Amino acid sequence: MASNLTVDTLTKGATTLNTDELVDVNNTRVCKAWVNFNGNSTISIRDSFNVSSLTDRGTGVYTVNFTNALTTSTYSALANCAESITDATARNRMALTTFYSTTSVYVNTFTTAGAADDVELVVAQVFGN
Repeated sequence: MASNLTVDTLTKGATTLNTDELVDVNNTRVCKAWVNFNGNSTISIRDSFNVSSLTDRGTGVYTVNFTNALTTSTYSALANCAESITDATARNRMALTTFYSTTSVYVNTFTTAGAADDVELVVAQVFGN
């Protein structure tokens, strides 16, 4: 049996929270897609939400394909990367996102010298509509 509970605020002691901060009725502040993947040799998704597949387009150049298309291509996409997933000293890598479409986003990874580079840990997130 399904039930609904409709409230405008939640209160615990002296703390009151407006429920609009918990539920984004316009879904503009919700992460629409995210992915954690291995970008070395045969690329593979470790974990994801709303990501159907990856395309390896060359050294350090990937396409993240969405399971469900976004309504616009004016979303915000962020990416980060590391040379190694297990080495805490792995540094000097950077990632950026480009070519935003409603069905995919490009993720590029580089050394800090600007050379395209495949890396072991790549993560990306997409926020918007």
